[in-house]
Amino acid sequence: MQYFDMEFRVPDKDPLFNGTISFMQCMVFCLSMPSCLSVFVSNRETCTGYHFTHHYKAGLQFLNSSEETYFFKEHKCNTPGYTWNSTHQYCYKYHTTGKKYEEARTACSQDDPRSHLFLVDSESAIVFLQHIVDLYGNKLYLQGMRKDASSPFLNDFGGAIPFFLWNENEPESHSESIYLRTSFSNSTLMEVSRGEIYRKFLCYIM
Repeated sequence: MQYFDMEFRVPDKDPLFNGTISFMQCMVFCLSMPSCLSVFVSNRETCTGYHFTHHYKAGLQFLNSSEETYFFKEHKCNTPGYTWNSTHQYCYKYHTTGKKYEEARTACSQDDPRSHLFLVDSESAIVFLQHIVDLYGNKLYLQGMRKDASSPFLNDFGGAIPFFLWNENEPESHSESIYLRTSFSNSTLMEVSRGEIYRKFLCYIM
C-alpha cells in the first residue's frame, strides 16, 4: 500500500468495515481482503476500510476531519481486456456483446471482482460516458437498481445514487422498470428499464 496525503479529508461514503484495532492490524486486514482498496486510520486506533480508492478523481464528496492518515492500494489497470483512460482516470471495458441487465452485471464481476457496471455519480462521470457514447454509438445499461417505482435507485453497494441526467418524462413509474440505461445511442440522457433487452454495457473497476 502507498501513503497519500489526505489531511483534513475523509470520504462521505459507507465503509466496507470499521473497528478499533491497531495500525498494523488495520493494514494487514485490508491487504487480506481483495475488495478492500483503501483505509483511513484515525487517532492511531480507529480503522475504516473502503472498497474504492480516493487517489483518482471519482466525483466523491468529502467531509472535513482531522488527525486522519490515508492509505490506498496502488491502482493498476491490468485486468485482461480493460483499458486505462488517463484523461478521465477510469479503468474500463466496453462489452460489444449485448446482454440483459442482470447478465451484464454478472459479466462485469466475472471480469474482475472489483468490476461493476458504470456508475454515473458526478459531472465527470457524465463527461466520460459521453466519450464512450461518441466512440461506440449504442444504448448502454448503467449501474443502478430500485425495488419498485416508489423506491430510490441504489448503487451496487446499497448507497443512494446522487446524480441523474434524466430524459424527458423520466423516471417512468412502471413497477417493472427497476434498472437504468441511456435513452439514446448518441446521448447520456438516462431512463428506467426492465432490463430484458440485450444491450451493450460498460464495466469499470471501482
